[in-house]
Amino acid sequence: MKNIKLKLKIRAKTYHAKTNRAGKAVFKIKLTKKGNLKAKLSFAGNRYYASLIKTVRIRVK
Repeated sequence: MKNIKLKLKIRAKTYHAKTNRAGKAVFKIKLTKKGNLKAKLSFAGNRYYASLIKTVRIRVK
């Protein structure tokens, strides 16, 4: 799936990324505090796939 828009929400900030032709997306974020964070990853859906929201954990060392 290429050119799919994704959103990643960490705390109150939202980051956007698009998938490349291999289906991978890279979010450019800068986290300075160490620890574990919860984030929500969302895909709005399209005519082929339903929308999706997942809660993910991010570990900053």
